Amino acid sequence: MSRRVAEILDTIEEFLRRAGRRELSESGVRRIRQAAVARVATRLHIQGTTVTDKWRRQLGRQFAGTKSIDQYLLAMHRVSRLRRTLAKRSLDEADKDRLLEMFGRIR
Repeated sequence: MSRRVAEILDTIEEFLRRAGRRELSESGVRRIRQAAVARVATRLHIQGTTVTDKWRRQLGRQFAGTKSIDQYLLAMHRVSRLRRTLAKRSLDEADKDRLLEMFGRIR
């Protein structure tokens, strides 16, 4: 896996881990994103701006600003919450198979 993709995925995973199961406001998303970027940058011994650069320049125009990044992360968080809720309410293996087909790995 390229370092670019790894940094982006690490940031998303760290964001989702920090966000947990709570409902988030716009300011909450921004605060958690900044903490996730800082954590990934610290772990990799790089600047936080290097991590955010992957979103802004490497992924193209749709991620050019932090507002679009925050909107994406909030959507990811909501999908993750939906996925966990449906997983808790699944009744049989067919439900679990369909969830896996729809969402992939359930966290």
